[in-house]
Amino acid sequence: METKRIAEVVENINYSYLLPAIQREFVWETSDIVDLFDSLLRDYPIGALLQWNLSAEEAQAQPKYRVVTHYVDEPNFPQSLTTPTHRNPPHNSEDPLPSPVKLVLDGQQRLTALNIGLTGSFYERKHNHPRNKASSWVQKRLYLNLLSDPQTADSELGNKYDFSFRSEQSATANAYWYPVNRIMSISDNDDFYAERQEIESEIQELIGEHPEIENADSLILNAQRNFEDLYRAVHKDEKLHFFTEDENDITRVRDVFVRINQGGVTPNRAEILLSLMTSSWQQEPPEINARDEVHSMVDELNGIIDGGNAPFATKHVQKVLLAINGNEIQYRFDNYTLDLLRNLKEIWLSDTFPNTMEQLAELLNSYYPTVTYILSPALYTPIAYYLYQNENPSLDSTSIKGRGRRRDILYYICAARLNGFTSQSSNQIAELVRDVIREEESSEFPLERISDEVASSYGTSLRFTEEKLTTLFEELQYGKRDIEFLLQLSHYPDEPARGKDYDIDHIIPKSVLPEEADADRVGNLQLLIDKTNKMKSDDDFEDWMNSRTDDYKQTHHIPEGAKEMTFEEFVDAREQLIMEHILEHQPF
Repeated sequence: METKRIAEVVENINYSYLLPAIQREFVWETSDIVDLFDSLLRDYPIGALLQWNLSAEEAQAQPKYRVVTHYVDEPNFPQSLTTPTHRNPPHNSEDPLPSPVKLVLDGQQRLTALNIGLTGSFYERKHNHPRNKASSWVQKRLYLNLLSDPQTADSELGNKYDFSFRSEQSATANAYWYPVNRIMSISDNDDFYAERQEIESEIQELIGEHPEIENADSLILNAQRNFEDLYRAVHKDEKLHFFTEDENDITRVRDVFVRINQGGVTPNRAEILLSLMTSSWQQEPPEINARDEVHSMVDELNGIIDGGNAPFATKHVQKVLLAINGNEIQYRFDNYTLDLLRNLKEIWLSDTFPNTMEQLAELLNSYYPTVTYILSPALYTPIAYYLYQNENPSLDSTSIKGRGRRRDILYYICAARLNGFTSQSSNQIAELVRDVIREEESSEFPLERISDEVASSYGTSLRFTEEKLTTLFEELQYGKRDIEFLLQLSHYPDEPARGKDYDIDHIIPKSVLPEEADADRVGNLQLLIDKTNKMKSDDDFEDWMNSRTDDYKQTHHIPEGAKEMTFEEFVDAREQLIMEHILEHQPF
């Protein structure tokens, strides 16, 4: 085992210390980085790291990635922010490599946290600000409050040292925020004493500006101790312990990586599978960097989704691959043989697969229910499998067959969601539905057979009864996640017009109802075009109802004589009409 100083390692990050392709992405939050630095100053052990030593020539043949320095915590950030990255950038193959190159197999999160804290920054989006504006994002760096007393300070996390990510340096009567990255420029004792003297002078000025401070000597002593502890942890003590793997055997390294990541707190399972795919797909021609390819596809899929959201992730692409190959959709590491990884690569290289994923994203985006809520294995993987098996059939709503397929898939999504397909058994249900689709001889989506098979195995189906709908009406209200699926079925087999901005809102506004009225009931909710919604909210309800056409009232299940009804009568009558519509239009 090697022991090294933090400064020595951080100075060589992205030169001699790089990441192998089998590594996952950085996933820590600012609180995790703060905890790590607190542990270092308290002289707590932070665990050993594992490095894979390769010669420059051997390393040249391996796909490699740089450690993140300036991290942005969401993938969909504006391109005008050129400094931060959300994923580990690929290593430039033209950059010279030392010998040995140290590829970090275990400890990437800690090493990246040290790099961000000591040389980089963390970009965060302001609360409720749009993702696509650069002004929504704040660059924060790690600071240490030198005036805090580690003997008494005790945050809710149990930390003794007052570290914080902040947008700028500041000083108050109780805080002198020292930028942690400045400690990296202090290389010897002369630098140390010069920096400490400058800090003491600034604190003396601070004390002079705040005559109410009574414990000036204690504050200066705290500052001296905190600064010395930080300098010692970074430059003096050998805090980092490295185990070394010297075998140039990618299979052995892959096995080591999986084993060390299956113990303790398991990393993101999708990232481990992606690491194995990346390793395997590089071994035989055509060589493919799975990591780059999958991330690129994820970005393209999210680019299809309206509103700048990013619902698609690595796991969604992988589970479709596993479904198409006939595997268990649930992650099981003992299934990930070289044969499986080769099969996934073959599917990936087909012309059908990328078209399937694009068609899937476009289809889900065209429906009203939020895409994020559809991305449960039991919903999206059977749909993707159906598209792939049928070589991406037409879903054009202007053709008879295309419109029929769209309607069947939409019904499946809504009915499966409302009938519990997305429960804890969602992976197993997804596999069963996939198998039913595989056995279907026609190119139609086999709703009835799916319903019967799932009912036989799991006791639920795609069918609705009066009892089931009554329960849904009692459970679902305005703001509940599944309400949009129920309201969508109130229009089935019609879809909301594509390209329209729909919203869920109250028919009778809360503002005109007495407090005891339950305005959030299903019977008082509907899908409204945004413009219609605004028009309604500005008008008296009776006047607004008089302005509605008969077609509108029929489409939205407005009962006859609604204007003369009490609120309770109106809601009861409308819920009865919605129930009758859903029961009548079940496609069985």
